[in-house]
Amino acid sequence: MTVVAPFELLDLADGQSLTVTVRSAERAEIPFSGGVSPAPRIMPVLRLFVDRADKPAGMPYVDVTSRTLQAQLAPALAGGGWLPRRLTFTARGVAPGKRYEVKSGPVQEGSPV
Repeated sequence: MTVVAPFELLDLADGQSLTVTVRSAERAEIPFSGGVSPAPRIMPVLRLFVDRADKPAGMPYVDVTSRTLQAQLAPALAGGGWLPRRLTFTARGVAPGKRYEVKSGPVQEGSPV
């Protein structure tokens, strides 16, 4: 399945963090072009639907294209019942070696986010 635009790619600078409450997630693909080949390719994406209060600008989701980060989140996704969840993503390093530290915690419903 291909997700529809607009895309809201998670791309933080080294040391920058983003904290969001994830309500649901969807695995899909996005078309992209660039790099050494001008032909469009397909990239796996994990779209995380988040609270509007956490992301007041743009669309209320974050598209994770990092395969390493997708692999980090896979065990939680496979287990089911983990959502909603409060996640903090912190970028460590710069591309192509950039990685994301992930901190996870429960959501306290009814409390301000």
